Amino acid sequence: MGGSSVKGLTARPHSGTADLDPSHLGEMSPPTGISVDGLLPAQDSTLETFETGALIDPATNPASAPPDLGSSVPPIAIVIPTLNENGNVPRLVNELESLMPQEPEIIIVDDGSSDGTPDSVLKLRAQFPRIHLIQRNGRKGIGSAVREGIQFALANTASGYIVTMDADGSHNPDELPGLLAAARGVDFVQGSRYVEGGAIRGWPPLRRLLSIVGNNACRILFQTGFHEHTTFWGVRSLLESLGAGFRTLEFPITFVERTNGKSKLGIREIGGWIASVARLFVRDRGS
Repeated sequence: MGGSSVKGLTARPHSGTADLDPSHLGEMSPPTGISVDGLLPAQDSTLETFETGALIDPATNPASAPPDLGSSVPPIAIVIPTLNENGNVPRLVNELESLMPQEPEIIIVDDGSSDGTPDSVLKLRAQFPRIHLIQRNGRKGIGSAVREGIQFALANTASGYIVTMDADGSHNPDELPGLLAAARGVDFVQGSRYVEGGAIRGWPPLRRLLSIVGNNACRILFQTGFHEHTTFWGVRSLLESLGAGFRTLEFPITFVERTNGKSKLGIREIGGWIASVARLFVRDRGS
């Protein structure tokens, strides 16, 4: 999502389909032939984009963002990977805390920031005790950071939803109520820039073109029916989720290019993503 964003993954329990609900993957057996690890973002998932959430089709289920989420919303865990985001984390955390009707579990996975990000998180935790900081030595990648954060949420919180999002202001926290409203009745919501109502702001033409080509290629190669494939959740995890029978929707979000700090997305990350998609396509053709 944009602003303080909700990255693409939101999970909620459903009666009668608990075995297909990502929020229970840590405590229940997955569907036959599907591993729990297969449903989490791949270790080499590198593209830094927007969120993961419950999937909603705006054509048949228009999103509305209620100003008040209400007390009926179950506890929420928000996973935020960081690397040198000291100038962004305090603002994002305060926005999320003011937006939620009950204090969310905020899980920050830091990849060895050198700008004081962990110290800022610890100061925030004095005010908001449900902030959790996972400190990792060195840059291990955004995909594995999200994976570790989701695993922590499953094992250590009683959250009914898990949301992932960027720390850099690309995802707007104000879109979170609409995303959570969309999650009612489905298992997984994907925040999407490419469905009706979605948008991208501040990208140069070349980056926009690369993103459009990459997403359309995945849509055609893997026949997902989705418009958005370059999120934390990743192509492999999306395919596993669809194969497991998850009820999914795409939710329109506005992605805004960061205005503070430096992007971690470069040629190396783009090349790694292309290679991982190619390996996945070859594997699926051979299976």
